[in-house]
Amino acid sequence: MTTNEALTKAIQIKKEFAELNTQYGLEFDLNEHMWFYSGYEITINSENNKKHLLEGDGDTYCLEYGRIAYEDEQYVVFFAQDCFGDSGYHLFLQENRVYEETD
Repeated sequence: MTTNEALTKAIQIKKEFAELNTQYGLEFDLNEHMWFYSGYEITINSENNKKHLLEGDGDTYCLEYGRIAYEDEQYVVFFAQDCFGDSGYHLFLQENRVYEETD
């Protein structure tokens, strides 16, 4: 099984697992919102609003000290720290990636 196939399966399992009422969790956070990566910061907009994402407005937040643990044409897995200081793996979909606009 390739890493891409494993990540596809992990997303499927995570979604099925989320529907269960259990005290247990899985070891990564799945992010299906619009996002971009700059330096060591991952910026996310849960409204999927590109203007807000790039300007840091609306429901936009960041993960810090992110480093890419895996990347292919479908997924990027970061090891990053959230605003509470908790570190872990965060899986992002490439299809929702936004690149900073340059003039």
